[in-house]
Amino acid sequence: MAAGPDGSAKHRRAALPVFICEYHDEALRCLHFGIRRFKVPFEGLSMVHLDAHPDLSASTTMPAELVMEDPRQACDALRADLGGIAQWILPAVYAGHLRSVWWVRPDWATQIADGDYGHLAALQALRASKLKPVTHDAGDLLSGAPNFLSAGV
Repeated sequence: MAAGPDGSAKHRRAALPVFICEYHDEALRCLHFGIRRFKVPFEGLSMVHLDAHPDLSASTTMPAELVMEDPRQACDALRADLGGIAQWILPAVYAGHLRSVWWVRPDWATQIADGDYGHLAALQALRASKLKPVTHDAGDLLSGAPNFLSAGV
């Protein structure tokens, strides 16, 4: 521990680990690692997703409880699921880890129209999947959002 300018003890924060992932869904494992090691908060995170694909598909086979009960098994189940690597973001939203997702994409990627959807799109995809949204007023929020499950993923 180093001394601060006033002679008091100065705590050093450990560096935030950086992970480079071959497959998109590995990022969910890295997020869980950061949470377990107290490198990132458990909830309320914002994510910037740089990709030509939104990766906002929702599993139609994985039980929602798995996200909360056993994140490692949830990651394995998502990898084995038909949607594969395209459905790793919504489980993190469902678990409360992600508060907002910003999708930065090339101009030619038009799976989702430009706009600010808030929770609309995520909740619609969650409604169509086995994952159930945690908000009680989800029915009021779901009108007019695109359905990511029909995006061919």
